[in-house]
Amino acid sequence: LFGNLSSAGLGQSLLVARKQEGDAGPPAKAITVGVVFCGRQSPGAHTFVSQLYFNCKRLHSGSKVLGFVNGVDGLISGQAEAVTQEMAETFNSTGGLNMFGRSRDQIGGVGSWQTILDVCNRLQLDTLALMGTSYTANDALELANYFAGQAARCKVLFVPCAADGGEEYVTSIPR
Repeated sequence: LFGNLSSAGLGQSLLVARKQEGDAGPPAKAITVGVVFCGRQSPGAHTFVSQLYFNCKRLHSGSKVLGFVNGVDGLISGQAEAVTQEMAETFNSTGGLNMFGRSRDQIGGVGSWQTILDVCNRLQLDTLALMGTSYTANDALELANYFAGQAARCKVLFVPCAADGGEEYVTSIPR
């Protein structure tokens, strides 16, 4: 997990959204999370997005989860679709990456970073979740470093998502 070089990522955005008094009431502000399918078909991707939607809405009814249509290509072009309750219920616990689709696995390096930051700023994202394998983990780390250097408000989150389990990739990333 990366959040401008902190290990908080989405958790930090969710904590910021909570009231400062620390009570169990509704959060003080809504958050917006963008999700990108970067990898191949894998179990759990739709469930992650659905549960992310349900939990963000539970914390604040004004929170939004956006999915980038056709994966990395949608991220670069800024083509995002809001997850709805109906969509989250329909896709929850189903396999595949059909909710938004995917394109290529990798972001494309330094030349794409500012474009991605501009998209995140335009959509007012608090967190950008990149779902994929080891290539995606590397991209997330590099993107988080770039965002930190630009003092970006958006945090970068890596979500391991692979047919082979993918979790082993997290252990190779500095926290």
